[in-house]
Amino acid sequence: MGRKKILLIEDDQSLIFTLRYMLEDMGYDLIVAQDHEQAANAIDDGPYDVAIIDYLVDNLPSSPLLARLRQRYPHMPLISSTVAAPLVHADDAKPDAFLLKPFGADDLRKTLQSLVSQGK
Repeated sequence: MGRKKILLIEDDQSLIFTLRYMLEDMGYDLIVAQDHEQAANAIDDGPYDVAIIDYLVDNLPSSPLLARLRQRYPHMPLISSTVAAPLVHADDAKPDAFLLKPFGADDLRKTLQSLVSQGK
């Protein structure tokens, strides 16, 4: 069985570097999109096992990206990362979990394991 693939939609270079290190250490392959255009292309290249989406990408809300992922891959787990308390999303753009920044490897691992074990 191959490694699981995670789509990371994030525009913060230092966080991308850190998450790449953490996720690859956990046994995941990481595909990164740094803006809405790259994200749209990456979504089309899916599916992925999980997607982690920054709430704001290039100062634009990621809700349209969440909605597109949910529509295209309804059973794929979606995680929203944010610096504020979990925000309200429309039902078609509602993530399965939130990670409050800054988060560590343990929080990331527990969130991923929880979603994968639920079959979500």
